[in-house]
Amino acid sequence: MLLSQSEQQETLIFNMTSNQPIQAKVIENWTQWKNECPITAKNAFNQLYASAMFRFTEKPKQPVMLLASSNDRLVSHQCSKALSKHTEWPLISHSTAGHDLTLDEPEWVTKQAAEFYVRLLA
Repeated sequence: MLLSQSEQQETLIFNMTSNQPIQAKVIENWTQWKNECPITAKNAFNQLYASAMFRFTEKPKQPVMLLASSNDRLVSHQCSKALSKHTEWPLISHSTAGHDLTLDEPEWVTKQAAEFYVRLLA
């Protein structure tokens, strides 16, 4: 089956952000969203620019927990470690998931969030 250009792009993104086998339904949904709500080049540039210019000036007052994957192929796990060290926020790492934790391991993410919330209430 031949993939459209949009499907090919979404497949590339899936492969960069997930460590799971290709999920056709995910590619189909992402392609549909892309076609319904296209990202403009200006918006993409603005997001990249904002991320490059971001400076951490003040820690939020609410509790924060960091989730990351030590097997992330898009962003170095060392960035999460550095952020955790700098902020003194707890870092919980998954060993096999990709960059998109909620795609690869949604149950694990939910469990971590629930446990964090329970700890806050204790």
